[in-house]
Amino acid sequence: MHRVFAVILMFLAVHSVFAAKPYKGAEYRTKAAYLYGRFEVRMKSTPNEGVLSTFFTYFDGTPENPWASGKWNEIDIEILGRYRNDVQVNTITPNQTNHVSHVWTDFDPSQDYHTYAFEWTPDYVSWFIDGILIRKQTGDHIKTLIHPQKIMMNTWNPDYVDWVGNFELKSLPALTYYDWVSYSAYTPGTGTFGDGNNFTPEWTDSLTEFDTNRWEMASHTFIGNNCDFIPANAVFKNGKLILCLTDATNTGYRDVQPPSLTGAILMDSTLTVRFSEPVGNFKATSTSGYQIPGLTVKSVSATKDPAVFQLSVSKPDPLKTYKIYAVSQVDLFTSPNTMPTSQMTVTVIKKPVFPLYINAGSAKKTLQYQPDKTFTFTSDYGGSDGRFFTFSGAIKGTDLDSVYLFDRDYVAMYQVRVPPGKYRVILMFAEKYYSVAGKRVMDITVEHSALQKKDIDVFAKAGDWSAYDVSFGPAEVTDGILDIHFSSQVGNPILSGIRVDYLGDITDVETGAIEQPGQMKLIRNYPNPFNGSTTFQFFSPRVTSAAYHIYDTLGQQITSGFSTFGSGSEHTIIWSGTDQTGNQVASGTYFCRISSGDQSLVIPVVYLK
Repeated sequence: MHRVFAVILMFLAVHSVFAAKPYKGAEYRTKAAYLYGRFEVRMKSTPNEGVLSTFFTYFDGTPENPWASGKWNEIDIEILGRYRNDVQVNTITPNQTNHVSHVWTDFDPSQDYHTYAFEWTPDYVSWFIDGILIRKQTGDHIKTLIHPQKIMMNTWNPDYVDWVGNFELKSLPALTYYDWVSYSAYTPGTGTFGDGNNFTPEWTDSLTEFDTNRWEMASHTFIGNNCDFIPANAVFKNGKLILCLTDATNTGYRDVQPPSLTGAILMDSTLTVRFSEPVGNFKATSTSGYQIPGLTVKSVSATKDPAVFQLSVSKPDPLKTYKIYAVSQVDLFTSPNTMPTSQMTVTVIKKPVFPLYINAGSAKKTLQYQPDKTFTFTSDYGGSDGRFFTFSGAIKGTDLDSVYLFDRDYVAMYQVRVPPGKYRVILMFAEKYYSVAGKRVMDITVEHSALQKKDIDVFAKAGDWSAYDVSFGPAEVTDGILDIHFSSQVGNPILSGIRVDYLGDITDVETGAIEQPGQMKLIRNYPNPFNGSTTFQFFSPRVTSAAYHIYDTLGQQITSGFSTFGSGSEHTIIWSGTDQTGNQVASGTYFCRISSGDQSLVIPVVYLK
């Protein structure tokens, strides 16, 4: 059994047998239990590393203890704050057997509301995001999900760093927002809703207030949970249910702690900084927000992590140690907190030598293959989640047995810090456990869904004990991190080795380089890629109105518009992926030019249907 999940989901009502914990979380659960149905929620997760945002159903075992009786039943949607493009789904069956899959998303679940659902029937469990089927489980284990389950939501910090990442006290509060929850009964043949019209809507709760007839707030903890659930941290505000993870003093929906600088790494002339929480005023992307004695900050750009920013600096002296000072950064809370000047020493990371070879299944170096690592903010590369397996024998079709005999099993993400550019990624596999097809099937996404390969079955392609490589590219990296995401269809993803080849620079337009005459500066454009609408947020104290024009890659204008702005210096323009006639455009890359007077920005964006 995967050790990360061995005890983490023991949602037993354990009261007062544990000493009070230093953190306080929240759980909201129905009083009634439901056997089969469609369970749906609209929610926005927390971006905090080390924290979970969840929506799930659970058999609480009353009057029996499911842990002792081997009757565990649970169906999960879990969003880990450590990832920007990932949702984890799972069924947990008797004897706490997990069937986990990480699913790549083309959006950051912490940046906007999305609708998540799963359908539970006697024969299958299917998961959906925004109405699109993302994963389906069938088989004998589904037939053991036979117990009525309560609907639950919680926010908490597990005691498992390799699974959820590093939790930081400075990042609190961690907030998960819930807009509504609905339940539809399983009514095959007579339903009007859901996949195959097999479901009938029974109720929807808008979560604007505490309905004591339907819900209860938890007051317990469990093994592997670093917080106590308390009712005070389930808050109704502005038409939403907000589940809060806080310290023991500042409970409820409030934030009294300003952001702080928690990381700074330098590779060549790119300095990446991380704050304790997302920051949002123009200082975050302004050169005036940073001071580095001995270096000049030339420009600042946002990344897909709202707490991380990249600074282009003058050429550093490799013999010197630098300190960075961050000035007047502001968090995103309702009543924003402004941090005092924060400083820290910069960690230097060497630029990779390409080709880069990584022995992803072992902490030992072999031949030119570098040893595996766990990825952190100061890592040059490494994996997230997973455990090592070692085999003995001979691998057919290769002389690199010392790489293919080692596996990182249950791998969810592998990340490599690289300079902006184009890359080819070669992933190395050998199936040494299964001797039939269909037992291990995975999807892999490199950097973007356009570079996703589905239904990879190593045994079906190469047989057992045979080397099998999968190539991806060119992958364009603009944020300094090459992301490799693994998603299980059947069984657990594995990885033996990685080769990364540098293919060249990206042009200014391709990298998203922004033309910034005058004082107009991009704060961020999000989400990108998108499939609903995308928001271009920019700063200029001089602009009160702006025109925008959308172009395709051939330079043809797709649509245009004009916006006027009220007081203030931060402005937004929203494009919903439509042309001048209101029809949805085709999937692909587009360029938005925002202009006002002699100022303009050119911003690339990817639209996905």
